[in-house]
Amino acid sequence: LSILGMILNSAALASMYPLLVRDGLAIPYLTLHVITWSIWWILRPFSVPELRSWQVLALFASPAASFLLHLIELKVPAPPRYPDIHVLLLMMVSAGWFVLSFLASNLLQTRMAERSDTKPKRE
Repeated sequence: LSILGMILNSAALASMYPLLVRDGLAIPYLTLHVITWSIWWILRPFSVPELRSWQVLALFASPAASFLLHLIELKVPAPPRYPDIHVLLLMMVSAGWFVLSFLASNLLQTRMAERSDTKPKRE
């Protein structure tokens, strides 16, 4: 599994959290997080031999941000004026990760295209 895939997976799981809790599926949500990260940790030596410091930061910041927002939701009650503030914050963080992943994947594709030797030849 790639780093970008893990970041997108964490953001996607976090964005589904309010719907899963509403349906009573909080335990499967947590289980899926644990299973996904366990599989990545086991397969990490085969898929990503060496991580750069910014990759490690990005990789662990996504689930850490959602975990922090889950803790805030459990410990800090929402004000009566804004009852959905916790859901909104979680969606904003998830959307931010989606945008960053989109930009990173486009940058990666652009760099790969610049390095490729398959440029069209003019006759």
